[in-house]
Amino acid sequence: MTGTAHSTLLKRFWPGEEEYPVWGVFDGARHAAVHSTLLNSYMEQACLYAGDLAFEVERNAPHLVKLEARDRTAKELIEQAWGKSWGIFAQSRESLFALRTHFRRLLVVRDTGGRKLLFRFYDPRVLRAYLPTCNAEELKTVFGPVETFWMEARDPGELLQFRVRQGQLVKEALPLT
Repeated sequence: MTGTAHSTLLKRFWPGEEEYPVWGVFDGARHAAVHSTLLNSYMEQACLYAGDLAFEVERNAPHLVKLEARDRTAKELIEQAWGKSWGIFAQSRESLFALRTHFRRLLVVRDTGGRKLLFRFYDPRVLRAYLPTCNAEELKTVFGPVETFWMEARDPGELLQFRVRQGQLVKEALPLT
């Protein structure tokens, strides 16, 4: 990611003086750097999987992370992750606990035969394909307390922004250069 694209991306996440809460849901299975970066940071975070986990499971699990505009590690993680499908970003004023609870409800879905399946909503390749297929009720379920979802487009030079307005999905492709 170029310096200009990174700067533009950060301005999209934090557009003004007021620091809006931005969260990342990062997939530890995408790269070992996800878990090691989180382990060595002071960022507010939680694994989306519950219980006493084996190290391998926790290392490869999705993690919810509060990203602060003034945190150098958060900015470096965003730059490192962008374009590599490491995760998605969300704007929400909810607490870590409330967001973790919401996102945990999305982890398991049932297929038409009733079988439980892991839903990797935190993979931008999955979420950007899934959201446009949702009806109003599904959008309400997926968004919950989330005001905005952001993720890389197929072309990492674009930021995809998803919001819900009057029960309808609003998708914007925003250039980063």
